[in-house]
Amino acid sequence: MFDAFVWLTPFLLLGIVALLGLVGCDQVLGLEPVTLALTVNPPTPPWGSPAGGTNVTIAGGPFATDAVVAFGGAAAASEFVSVSSAQITVSQTPLHSPGAVDVVVTTGEGSGTATNGFTYGVAESGNAVNFATGSSTLQLPPVEGDFVVVAALWSGAGTLSFTVNPPTTFNLIAQTDLPAATAVHIAIYFANNLSGPVAIRGDLAGGSGPSFSLVATGYKFANATQAFTPDQFNSMQGTGASLVLPLAISDLVPGDLIYAVAVSRNTAGALSGGFNAPADPNVQVRTNAPVPQYLLVQDKVVLPADTGSSPFNVAATATSPSASWFIFGMRVRVAT
Repeated sequence: MFDAFVWLTPFLLLGIVALLGLVGCDQVLGLEPVTLALTVNPPTPPWGSPAGGTNVTIAGGPFATDAVVAFGGAAAASEFVSVSSAQITVSQTPLHSPGAVDVVVTTGEGSGTATNGFTYGVAESGNAVNFATGSSTLQLPPVEGDFVVVAALWSGAGTLSFTVNPPTTFNLIAQTDLPAATAVHIAIYFANNLSGPVAIRGDLAGGSGPSFSLVATGYKFANATQAFTPDQFNSMQGTGASLVLPLAISDLVPGDLIYAVAVSRNTAGALSGGFNAPADPNVQVRTNAPVPQYLLVQDKVVLPADTGSSPFNVAATATSPSASWFIFGMRVRVAT
């Protein structure tokens, strides 16, 4: 009697073995590896220097210890990456050209992307502040940066000059006088393509008993061969409890720097203010003390959500309705 099962069984087994070898056991048995879609939130903070070196945290998950983190295609070195299931810390971001980039996390089980999640732009490298009453000379400690901005505020009839070591030329961007019983002056200066730290001394010639303030802020770009241009700026004066300065900049791009100074002649009331923009203001410098409370310096890296805002406003408010104001704002662009 012919038993088909007995005769066909060896051939069936050979066919199964051949099929397993051809396409793999996982596919035949329904065990194809599952690729996980990782959740990757934008890093905190969402911006940093093109020179790299920014410490950021990335929430999301589930992450594995083999995670590779790339910023615009540039992978962070593994020794700077610390991973838990719900958070990644990158202690030093990689170098990258200015602008907004995707942040991609890849593990052996899957990947995820924060689209335009990180912006490479201008990074503050240091600031120095000094204030005095009844003095005509102020010395600032060395300030480091490829681009340095100085905000000067003084009263009286003195004429301001700088002595810089090593010798460096600071160019005047804007200067104005505020209505007051005693003449009050505010001026903004900058120097670029600096090769190292600069120590700045301000002197007032011909003044007597002035109130004198200097705030110097240095900014770092990717390298010292780039051009640093305060190419658009605006200023205005006014009176009242608050003032808003529209910056008519139509071509903001991620990575631009907005630098703003507000001065109120209301010496009895505190001054506050900020940027009216859709993204997180990310204020890097907010200096009130020991500078008088009526001088405010702020800056901001432009993020992707800011680029559609028109106009980009700088606003400040004082506690007195009788304040007289000066507000200055400028855009600094990284030119590669």
